[in-house]
Amino acid sequence: MAGFKISWPPTGKYRLVQHGFVSFHGITTFTPINKMKNIRIHLIIKGRVQGVWFRGSTRKKALALGLTGWIKNRPDGTVEAVIEGQEDRVRKLVSWCHHGPDGAMVSMVQEKEEEWKGEFDSFNIVY
Repeated sequence: MAGFKISWPPTGKYRLVQHGFVSFHGITTFTPINKMKNIRIHLIIKGRVQGVWFRGSTRKKALALGLTGWIKNRPDGTVEAVIEGQEDRVRKLVSWCHHGPDGAMVSMVQEKEEEWKGEFDSFNIVY
């Protein structure tokens, strides 16, 4: 069964099982992996974040996580990004953005959750 993971034996109590499956009194509920919540986060990253391969590193990590969106340098020295995808994966990338690649010194990250639009098909560096 593609997209499903079966947990056996059941525990008889609520228990979170990998990939969104929950077992209760011997009955396992199956949730397709593609039904996980999608979110969109808009970031402004401040500090020493330009000239340290922040955009390229973020793009590489985003693609590895299966995320979409964009990232760009801003004239004021900050980096701006919009990230869309499965909530847990987006949160993982946002967490990484709080420190960035070697050489970066992130002083602040402004996060704004926006309505998920699903408008991107990749994660790109915008110039």
